[in-house]
Amino acid sequence: MNDVVDEPLVSIVVDNYDYAQFLGEAVRSALDQSYGRTEVIVVDDGSRDGSRKVIRSFGDRIAPILKENGGQGSAFNAGFAASSGDLVLFLDSDDFLYAGAIEAAVAAFREGVAKVHFRLTVVDGHGRPLGEYPPPGTPLDRGDVRPLLLERAHYSTAVTSGNVFSRWALEAVMPVPEAPFRYCADGYLNTLVPFEGEVAAIDTPLAAYRVHDRNFSTASRGVDAQKFRSMVSHHLDLVGLIDGAAQRNGLRTGSNPLSRYAGHLESRLVSAKLEPSLHPIPGERPLRVAGQGIVATWRTAEMPPVRRVFDTVWFAAVAVTPSPVARKIVSWKYARGARPRVVQLMARGVRRLTG
Repeated sequence: MNDVVDEPLVSIVVDNYDYAQFLGEAVRSALDQSYGRTEVIVVDDGSRDGSRKVIRSFGDRIAPILKENGGQGSAFNAGFAASSGDLVLFLDSDDFLYAGAIEAAVAAFREGVAKVHFRLTVVDGHGRPLGEYPPPGTPLDRGDVRPLLLERAHYSTAVTSGNVFSRWALEAVMPVPEAPFRYCADGYLNTLVPFEGEVAAIDTPLAAYRVHDRNFSTASRGVDAQKFRSMVSHHLDLVGLIDGAAQRNGLRTGSNPLSRYAGHLESRLVSAKLEPSLHPIPGERPLRVAGQGIVATWRTAEMPPVRRVFDTVWFAAVAVTPSPVARKIVSWKYARGARPRVVQLMARGVRRLTG
């Protein structure tokens, strides 16, 4: 059923695990939407902190689901099963919505649209703005994005909190497989939902995406190679999903699509460089991955030229320097707290030039 409802009910499903310090702000942002027809469901995935006390403080304004820990995919499944909305947004509990987010998203839906995605303001643990996601100068893709998925297993989209899905599209692809998508379950939805219908985009930030000491973007002042290995495995899982969706729809995938996506090649390079014996693709050479990354960077039309130069230098430096030096270079890109002053100034300059 692809029809557009005049005043659709929107389910905002807040997924939470041990984020008591941020959870209240996320829930309040869901409750304070300017669009009136919403329901707020909060799924607590076995938190061990004070999250459930925060949840109780909202009383009957929300529908709580208190479950044992099963991961993000499990939380998405539980929240969706309890929801009634014609449209559904999964809100990570360390993020928060702006007051007009749902109203703007509802206005962007039309017949055949499977999801609407919008830009996000990147903020730190205290809510202070750091930039945007996707980065300035990188537009969100829209329309039929299947050709991009088939070619490079990727399209420009938002992370979890920047997507509103049509219920009929979610019903076609859910439940989320819980074991492989214990983390990054939004990758599963963002990959498969476009095979059900078109994607609409709003190029204005409508929510805040928080980066802090406990998520991947700024997990520590150093580098955890295991997280990069996990991202490589995650991307390989997504290729399997795309292959399956392509077969079901009579479409053809490109050969080795991940070699055309610079973001995947970044994770692959770090994994191969820092802990080659544990790398998910045995025998892969960092220099070869870096070469593919540089080619992919310059073939990405939506990437600003200054960013292409920056990433080219990064790929080359990580590949050719000794592992201890490469680890520092990786940390400068992924862990803001690890950046020397000069690197911070360079990063700000790149953001200004690409904004």
